[in-house]
Amino acid sequence: MLDIHPASETERLAAYRNVHDVWGGGLDLESHVQRRLKSVQHNRADWFVGCVDGEVVASLATYPLKFHFRGRVVSGFSIGSVHTRAEARGKGFAPLLIRWVEEYQAASGAELSLLYSDIDPAYYARLGYQVCPAWTGTIDTADHSRATSYRLEKFDPLREIDCLRSFYDDEHSQHEIAIARDAAYWGYLLTKDAGDEFYWVIGESDTHVGYVRLHVDMQGAKLRDFAFAPETAERLGSLLDAVAASLCERGVPRLCGWLPNLIDGGSMQLEERPDEITMVKLLAKDAELSDAERSAAMQFREIDHV
Repeated sequence: MLDIHPASETERLAAYRNVHDVWGGGLDLESHVQRRLKSVQHNRADWFVGCVDGEVVASLATYPLKFHFRGRVVSGFSIGSVHTRAEARGKGFAPLLIRWVEEYQAASGAELSLLYSDIDPAYYARLGYQVCPAWTGTIDTADHSRATSYRLEKFDPLREIDCLRSFYDDEHSQHEIAIARDAAYWGYLLTKDAGDEFYWVIGESDTHVGYVRLHVDMQGAKLRDFAFAPETAERLGSLLDAVAASLCERGVPRLCGWLPNLIDGGSMQLEERPDEITMVKLLAKDAELSDAERSAAMQFREIDHV
């Protein structure tokens, strides 16, 4: 019999230890646990466990989110770190845990559940999750053309938070479904991976047309977040070429990241993501996303991933 409930502090630590076999990242067990204890992301989550004879055998985390959806801002959550101990697998514990958590969160007003699947999405589809288009793009920046009318200017996001929010809201509030970022959530995003770089994309007449957030290392740059003014968003290919040209000057070999399959022109090469596949479930009985809503979910940004 699986006993499912919100995790106590001791049970949360047990869950951290259990998931080391999958998400240890090359760290020893205690270093892994300490990393999770210090993580801004993991400390934001509510943790739930399934226990057998008092031992944690299954666990997951939920991260509170709000969504622009059908003309309203509604409450929801994102599921992460779904895990079952090796000796307890094959008994249906994870689906039981997920359904219990969905009911628990729905009772508190949540209307949507979001997850990013690294396994065959058919597993979660059986639980009512709908697959949404999920794309990734790559530009090799070497010898990249400078034929662009845009340039980049680095800025401090903490000083420019109001302008960041304005660009994001102007673009995303128009989508059929989008993650809604209030002040508290923006505060969290700016502390998550605080080493990321922020750049204004500047067009003609020194006009700010949008922003990009990049994580840059020796392998390349990852596009983690971006938003552009509606009148320039349709030129996304040219905007990304400007980012690639700037990276080329720094010797950064490539630019990659989550992108919608809406790029017309430019050098970005798109392909469907093989993992981190976006899946959404409406928690109301028998409710489903429309095709247009599923398509709009391709606009979710990588920085919102848990």
